[in-house]
Amino acid sequence: MRWSLLGRGNADIELRATNTRFGNLVLDALSGRLKLTDGVLEAPDMSGALLGGGITANVLAEGGLLTPRFAFNAQFNDVNPNALIAARYGNGLVDAALSGVLRLEGRGPSPRAVMSGLNGELNFEIAPGALTFFDAVGFAEAVRGAEFDGDASTLMAQYTGAHRLSFARGLGRANMRAGVIETASSDFVFADGLNEARLEGALDMVGLEVDAAFALYPFDRQRPVLWQITGNLEKPDLKADASAFNPTAAAPNVTPPPAE
Repeated sequence: MRWSLLGRGNADIELRATNTRFGNLVLDALSGRLKLTDGVLEAPDMSGALLGGGITANVLAEGGLLTPRFAFNAQFNDVNPNALIAARYGNGLVDAALSGVLRLEGRGPSPRAVMSGLNGELNFEIAPGALTFFDAVGFAEAVRGAEFDGDASTLMAQYTGAHRLSFARGLGRANMRAGVIETASSDFVFADGLNEARLEGALDMVGLEVDAAFALYPFDRQRPVLWQITGNLEKPDLKADASAFNPTAAAPNVTPPPAE
């Protein structure tokens, strides 16, 4: 449908849906009211259930003869994307519920142009949960054991896979400008104080190009295990580095995450 058609009529629609699929994402329930008035489409009180949690949102789309504008403001609670990520990459990476707020706004004559001009921010809290891709406890014990041969990279590969490392809580934030998430970070705090972890990265929402790094500190706040994620988000390039634990290696130049 052309954006200009929004300016040619009025409508008032009560919307209810269940089990609606968007690719791998399933909305268990969706409800709200859509109002179209003089080229302005409003959905002020949309609500939905997905990924074990809920979301409420205000949606605005301005069409008609003006340059189309899109705005989205949402609050989400106890949403856990673990299964969605696992369906795409084979491991959910983080198993925890997220709660926070998301704001997006863009303008352009086409959906791609709107994405290219998209601005916004995301802030969220991470409930107690687990990292599910690395046995940091086993790695820490092995690297300090008498049988450690000094090759931490080989040892790291042995402890990578479907494991669980519980954490107490986390915080995350992201800022987007002109369709690019320029700064995104998540910090994970562990109850025993032995581990810290931090994710930092950037993502082009149009080209789906990612450049991110995840640092996990297994037993001190000086030597991290590192994962570098680059390339297209559909099939990113992943490089792992545990060289900081080799006997002759200096620790990488990585700022430890703040302890909170």
